[in-house]
Amino acid sequence: MFCSNCGKENNNEAKFCHSCGQEISGVQTAQVTQAAPPAAAGVQNQPTVQAGVSPKDRTTAILFCIFLGAHRIYVGKIGSGIAMVLLWVVGYATSAMAIGIPLTIGYLIWAIIDLVKIVQGKFTDSNGLLLIKK
Repeated sequence: MFCSNCGKENNNEAKFCHSCGQEISGVQTAQVTQAAPPAAAGVQNQPTVQAGVSPKDRTTAILFCIFLGAHRIYVGKIGSGIAMVLLWVVGYATSAMAIGIPLTIGYLIWAIIDLVKIVQGKFTDSNGLLLIKK
């Protein structure tokens, strides 16, 4: 099948274009003629960031969220990912004192919200692209 957005050929089982990330709908075969690419009109043909599909795997993000709390680092949200891991480590290390309990509770609430968003397919990577289930 050919992508209706960029014209690249994809596997018949593909749901998204491997080139631009656009969802492939309908049946398109090799008999479809390709339109002239935008480069012919003087516009550079660059991959579309707004296609809505991240190359990151949703299942991997779920596992990182449950076991390490590092799912944000995995999807490229480095700053908030480091903050989340530090919140967990400091909260756990100081849980014997009264300070650690609110930190750990804050981490758990944050992680649960992110986990629900990941499972629902509403969690995005650092470019704002939705994670897909591979």
